Amino acid sequence: MKSTIFRTFGLVGTAALLLSSTACGITNSASDSADGGKCGAPASNADSSAVSGEVTGDITFQTQGLKADFASFFEPLIADFEAENPGVKVKWTDLPGGADFDSKMLTDAQSCTLPDVINAPSSTIVGLTNADELINFDAKIPGIGETYVPSIWESIEFSKDGGHTALPWYWGPSITTFNKTILEDAGLDPENPPATMEELFEAGKKIGASGGDASAFWGAIDWTYVDQWHGMEVKAMNEDKTAFTFAEDAAAIEWLTGMAEVYAAGGIPKDSVTSDPDPSQSFNQGKLAFGSTNASFLRNVKKNAPTIYPQTGVSKGLRNEGVPSMFNAQYITVPKSTKNLPAAAAFAEFVTSSESQLAWAMDPNVVVFPSAAEALEDPFFTATDSSDPFSAARATAAEEAKNAEPYAAADYLNGAVGDAVLKELQLAIIGEKDPAEALKTGQENANKLLSAANAD
Repeated sequence: MKSTIFRTFGLVGTAALLLSSTACGITNSASDSADGGKCGAPASNADSSAVSGEVTGDITFQTQGLKADFASFFEPLIADFEAENPGVKVKWTDLPGGADFDSKMLTDAQSCTLPDVINAPSSTIVGLTNADELINFDAKIPGIGETYVPSIWESIEFSKDGGHTALPWYWGPSITTFNKTILEDAGLDPENPPATMEELFEAGKKIGASGGDASAFWGAIDWTYVDQWHGMEVKAMNEDKTAFTFAEDAAAIEWLTGMAEVYAAGGIPKDSVTSDPDPSQSFNQGKLAFGSTNASFLRNVKKNAPTIYPQTGVSKGLRNEGVPSMFNAQYITVPKSTKNLPAAAAFAEFVTSSESQLAWAMDPNVVVFPSAAEALEDPFFTATDSSDPFSAARATAAEEAKNAEPYAAADYLNGAVGDAVLKELQLAIIGEKDPAEALKTGQENANKLLSAANAD
């Protein structure tokens, strides 16, 4: 549950996914039927014609880590779709997230057991797209892109030949949360919190040198560094996404040097760099100036730290001027192997519609944000109480969502690839390695994994 809702970067690495796909022997022809269709599906699933035919029959909808906590929302949603489309029966299944999710999807593709409608992270979408397993929504449902935030839709063409093989679904824009009292005690203005990473580093060093009991921010960067690189405009990969390039980027060196300087100044808890990346406990104890970047974090503070909650401030994510929020989300897709494309395509469109996305965002059991443009204009997001931190966080995140963009590195710096880089970053933060050297080694190790995947 936590990996899909409350974390933005809980995705498995695409390099690992590609390695899995080649190991499984997946080819474009392996699952083709005699009539040219995937796994015995109609050959028309793969052509450029719009979907046609009666919306009826049975389909399977597979989510990732949602059923245990959100059955009370999705079961009525599915019932509504079935009521609108008599004759359709939707079977809902659910798989946990985790390191083997991407490889399982590729194995299922090879064995012709993919469900009809799939909820997956971008790393899975990249792998299945490269294996030519997914329909082209632009062709099959012309005009469907008008539903979503334009900047998001225009930049998520996973297919190298163009075309959208997945529909954007839910996500969590990054914001900044902070303890006003700690900032004041360190001589900082809580009404003007840091807006960029450079400003955060300066504040972090000042808090570390202030002699107080609190630190500036958490040292475990698993969930945050890719977003921070995006905010500093780090060119993390080359244009064709075949190699990492961050070690040559001055902004990456500046970022890692800044992290090391804050650590040396006492602004980062010594035991936090290699610990759990969730800063909630330390923030709720009043020991941390800056908390999580996810709006759902404020609900946790309100429930578990009632004395800290009133002194919690909220502002936009840390980014260079003009840089939009980073979009890193869950998606909905339909494989070419579906035997019932009319019903599968209709259900995918239904689940990601403005109405359905807004309804889930308003569910009291979850804090998610829509990728549908109209949903973000609802008073649920715009008519908020600025004096209430959680309400302010929801409004701030929704505003951030309106011009978001994907960042290619977020699809690749995970799994084994991400671990290879993260290990080097940690060494540099605690002062055991020069930042430039750590970035170089991390890049070399990560590129070896990518090269191996491409060679296979």
